[in-house]
Amino acid sequence: MKLAIMQPYVLPYLGYFQLIAAVDKFVFLDDVQFIMRGWVNRNRLLKDGSDWLFSVPLVGASQNRLINEIEIVAQSEWRRKLMGTIQNLYRKAPHYEAAIVWLEHLLDRQHRTIGELAKSSVREALAYAGLSRMLVDTSADYDNQTLKGADRIVDICRQEHATMYINPPGGRELYAPADFREINCKLRFIAPHLAAYHQGKHDFVPGLSILDVMMFNSPEQMQQLILMGEVVE
Repeated sequence: MKLAIMQPYVLPYLGYFQLIAAVDKFVFLDDVQFIMRGWVNRNRLLKDGSDWLFSVPLVGASQNRLINEIEIVAQSEWRRKLMGTIQNLYRKAPHYEAAIVWLEHLLDRQHRTIGELAKSSVREALAYAGLSRMLVDTSADYDNQTLKGADRIVDICRQEHATMYINPPGGRELYAPADFREINCKLRFIAPHLAAYHQGKHDFVPGLSILDVMMFNSPEQMQQLILMGEVVE
């Protein structure tokens, strides 16, 4: 059992999906504290050859509240404005028609919390690319909210009988291999591979939202890009 655990991010970048593709089961860490100015409700798109940050407006966002508790602003105005901006940015992209219909479907579902929207964006992007993985939530499956930090991650690996836990590169400073060896689990890391793809007349800007990947690549090409991540020690 190869396992990965991450907070849910809305329309995350390609490396997030490469982590999911590298495991058998992916766990959304959705009942931890929200990070202000993080990636849970924000990401980047392409505007005039540079990255442009968009965000989903929230009600009472605070680092003292959990991701799965924070509601999205209910009014449709922000959705209309965001869709209009994205249409202007990408209307000339080769796969615009399919990608914009996909995005309309995602935003029209009226998710109540940012956790719900973020998780849906990941699940539906995987489906769009023709990929399938087991995806579960910490809030529903493990009953270990009293544990914190690395202790909770190790406990989830123990419950899942994981033989390998794969983490983004930033986890090197957070986790000790010895803690995982105690439960017969190897600690490994994903090395994201952000291969260049054609983004129109501008130079390639890496690390943008998966929506940018959709706009410029077919589902088959998108799947190939997602499968490029490498697991390293």
